Amino acid sequence: MAVVESSERPPEGTRRTLLANPFDARITVLYAIAWVFVMFDGWGGHIGGEPTSRLYDPGSTTARIVNRDLEIAEVLDNEGALSDLRRAWHGTRSDSLEYAVAMQRDAAREVRVRVAQGIESEEQLLRSELRVAVVLAETGAVEDAIAHISMLGDPEVEAAFRAIYGAEARAKNPSVEPLERLAEAGLEDWHLERAAVHLLQNSEAHDQALELAKDIERRGYRWLRRVDLLNAANAMLILCGVFLLLFWLRSRSPAPGNFEVPWSTALGLAVIVRADFWNRLYNVVIRRLGETLEYPAWLDPFYTWGTLLASLPMLWLVLRHLVPRDEATGARDFSFFGWAREHAVVPTLFAVALVALSIDLLGTSALAWSTWAMGFEGHWAEGLDETLIWGSTREVLETAVDYLVWTPVFEELFFRGLVYATLRTRYGARTSALASAVFFSAIHFYSLPGFLMTFWSGFVWAFAFERARSLVPGAIAHSIYNLFFVLGIVWVYR
Repeated sequence: MAVVESSERPPEGTRRTLLANPFDARITVLYAIAWVFVMFDGWGGHIGGEPTSRLYDPGSTTARIVNRDLEIAEVLDNEGALSDLRRAWHGTRSDSLEYAVAMQRDAAREVRVRVAQGIESEEQLLRSELRVAVVLAETGAVEDAIAHISMLGDPEVEAAFRAIYGAEARAKNPSVEPLERLAEAGLEDWHLERAAVHLLQNSEAHDQALELAKDIERRGYRWLRRVDLLNAANAMLILCGVFLLLFWLRSRSPAPGNFEVPWSTALGLAVIVRADFWNRLYNVVIRRLGETLEYPAWLDPFYTWGTLLASLPMLWLVLRHLVPRDEATGARDFSFFGWAREHAVVPTLFAVALVALSIDLLGTSALAWSTWAMGFEGHWAEGLDETLIWGSTREVLETAVDYLVWTPVFEELFFRGLVYATLRTRYGARTSALASAVFFSAIHFYSLPGFLMTFWSGFVWAFAFERARSLVPGAIAHSIYNLFFVLGIVWVYR
């Protein structure tokens, strides 16, 4: 690849040889305009919309999450130091119930919209509204729950609900008919079992009620142990990263040299605009195809492997224009991205990744707690991937590979390897890290807490690239971060 001399000044004020820029600035502007339209189309469903509306099956997905969360909640109010720690992290049972009411209302509202559109059935709406009523009754708001059931216009379901939760629900020999009617309406799992506990308690069958409640608690402990293991693994990674960071600070290791980007600002921007345009266009086309063809099975790989397929144009642009060839051997030089053999000091790269992950997890945890304390909460469905809950084993494995391999590799290449590096042709490390992190967060289009946490991750991973002179630590940290996300869904909610 040809190179040209450039008088463009890097932050360090040195003159360097840059890769040639073959792109016409006018065409780049047209790409930028097209990118805006594609981004607007992709964000159209996000602007002013609820994340629940982006779920394929809001009723069933919400029910699965609420069932597992409330099974965990059944053991949160137990005594003991460990229970105190769990309540500090998860909240109390009443906190979980109140949150579950909000989640179920979200789902029922979305199901009602889809029933009006002819997408879902009245039976699905009845099932969703019945779940709302059961959780309301469990919070102690029985009258509100009965009023909610009355609005559904199903006298049999209302009579069954009153027979279980109503003030008159007292019988020495309870009939199972109310439970059977609620089961026919679609009630299941925790919701149906808690209704059964109330029916048994009202009939003074306390031993049976206690045994059923213990069955629910046993499942709750099973899910809670898995959550505890994930939290413990998080804590261990943080401690290891902090230890390494303190060791490096004490050893006063020398700072890395100048961060010399081998391309100009104009070339970097041209590649960024073109790469992201084709990436976004791919996603828009696949989404539109799915909506038009009602999501046929043959489209599934285009979703689960979407990150890889959508990133191929970027990979081609980078290889073609940003990775120089050695004139003597013709071999490509990946040294700037830290993928060259001489940069592959595996222990060091993993150590930097661990430090970056530790700082990332500490920061995102602090942001999550502080935004919650100030009254800002991310939506429960934000970023939720239903494939990990309901997909086949093959689909789950493909999706996991996307999260653990393709997403870290290609997002680090784009946001740090292209965006951050191009900003570094003109600005210092801090300014470039801040700007690239803002772009990284904005592209994900999360709520305020999600935006701030994504921003922090992008900021930390940019500095990992700056410090290690390699994208590998950021990609490793990104992959492990995603691993906890995948495990948290598959291990608890699948």
